[in-house]
Amino acid sequence: MTTTDAKPSLMPIPTDNAARWEWIKYQLRLRGSSLSAIARELGVVRKAPQSVKRLNYPRMQLAIATVLGLHPADIWPERYMRGRRKYSQDHNTRARRHNGKAASGG
Repeated sequence: MTTTDAKPSLMPIPTDNAARWEWIKYQLRLRGSSLSAIARELGVVRKAPQSVKRLNYPRMQLAIATVLGLHPADIWPERYMRGRRKYSQDHNTRARRHNGKAASGG
């Protein structure tokens, strides 16, 4: 039995970046949404969601994943480590290295 509230079933998420991007757009369309609609909801420029294609953009990743009923790590596993963003860990490491260089440099 099909209900009107049922979400379209998810296909396997491609690991290839280009295929994954097309998969995301397709899945959004199945749900009556789009990258532009997400941008409007977040109050960002229309092209902002495009950044997710090549950059770690946690806010946009979460917005897209939420529309799809997923966690961002399900869609971009390479950007997350044990459920946490890799960005946070990389950012902290870089800050420590920078502070260490500044402290030892002079």
